Amino acid sequence: MEASTAELQRLIDNGFEGAPILDQEGYPAVLVYMRRWSSGTIDVVTVLGEREAAAYRASDVDPLRLDDLDGDIVRWRTVGTVRDVAAEVLELPAPGGVPISAQTAELRASAQRVGELWTP
Repeated sequence: MEASTAELQRLIDNGFEGAPILDQEGYPAVLVYMRRWSSGTIDVVTVLGEREAAAYRASDVDPLRLDDLDGDIVRWRTVGTVRDVAAEVLELPAPGGVPISAQTAELRASAQRVGELWTP
């Protein structure tokens, strides 16, 4: 589990923003990490468990309307363990542009505590 947590921290260190999606009881059910690029590309990693993760890169995304992914095109995807998926997405070449973040300093600080988001 420590290696998986370290890979999730590497996502944060490389411009990803992470957040849990809670179930009805308020416990983390899924972890979602996203990195947005100024070129209209997004990288997304979803984690269901240490051995269940997926990632994709989509382009032609309107960075002001991330909740409406109509028209986006998936350019790359993978599934596997947290370690494998995180390593693969971090090896992707930059799609052009620069990573952008809309997080406040307070949110970025909370995202740095990736261990608090991990559930076994």
